[in-house]
Amino acid sequence: MHSKSSLISYGIWVLDKVVANPLLNEIRLGDSKDVKESRLYKLSQSPEIGYFKEILMFGSDQDTFASIETSLIKATARMKKLKKYDSFQEMQDNIQESLLSGKKKKRITLVTVDLQLKHDSLGAYIGRKAHIE
Repeated sequence: MHSKSSLISYGIWVLDKVVANPLLNEIRLGDSKDVKESRLYKLSQSPEIGYFKEILMFGSDQDTFASIETSLIKATARMKKLKKYDSFQEMQDNIQESLLSGKKKKRITLVTVDLQLKHDSLGAYIGRKAHIE
């Protein structure tokens, strides 16, 4: 959703143009000018996520490709200054509502990971390597 560095943002933009994989754009909520028209927002409105019994979400504060907030679906105070904050909060609420609905108990586990990656490439530097390996 956001990057801590303009260099990282530029690197992700370059990767997006070179690799031409729509997933990179979708992860950043960049597939639509209106967040509510983005693939991830629409996915958050889908009730199918409620069918899972156990959900594991992994995130790392070291990851500059996808922030820990987006990985763990947690809107935090540091995100409030972002233009997309309200939409992100709605996405979080949509997903939590789907997960908590129904009669069956569900277990949601949020895992914060400490990445031990060597920064030997641009992919490792921006955090992309953690998503691939």
